[in-house]
Amino acid sequence: MSHQDLREYDNYYARHNRIQVVTAAQEHIAAIAENLRPMDAIEIACMGGDPAEALSRGIEESHCALTVLDDDDVPIAMFGVNACGNHMHSIWCLGTPGVEENLRDWIRYSRKYVNSISAPFGVTFNFVHHENEKAIRWLRFCGAQFINERKFNNQKFYEFIICVNL
Repeated sequence: MSHQDLREYDNYYARHNRIQVVTAAQEHIAAIAENLRPMDAIEIACMGGDPAEALSRGIEESHCALTVLDDDDVPIAMFGVNACGNHMHSIWCLGTPGVEENLRDWIRYSRKYVNSISAPFGVTFNFVHHENEKAIRWLRFCGAQFINERKFNNQKFYEFIICVNL
């Protein structure tokens, strides 16, 4: 498989009960950046970033970037996978409190997307703040393995990998 296998997500739309998953677009950024979950904002700050810039880079640099919309077409999360050099690929997700408001559908369908966008690369990785308990539980549900601890701006993070089709 290659990142070309992610073409199915170009101009993508799928409805899953109360949420929709669509191809990420610049117009989704403000709604998410201005309403980030507190732990997502902390993670971005520890990495030295700005929420709007991180989401914009996510769209521009990812092999695949998708947005989750609620029933009112309000963006509640954006996620994707991008190349980091040395044949490594980073999976990422930033969300708003709207994720918790739509938790049943998010949990029910998100693992499929995590596996689908990771599959062309075999292994994806990233870091999660050690206090981001909800994200850690969700990552475990999605099959993440926590492999290392690392500090960013004196904050402890867990490095994780997601292995698909290995």
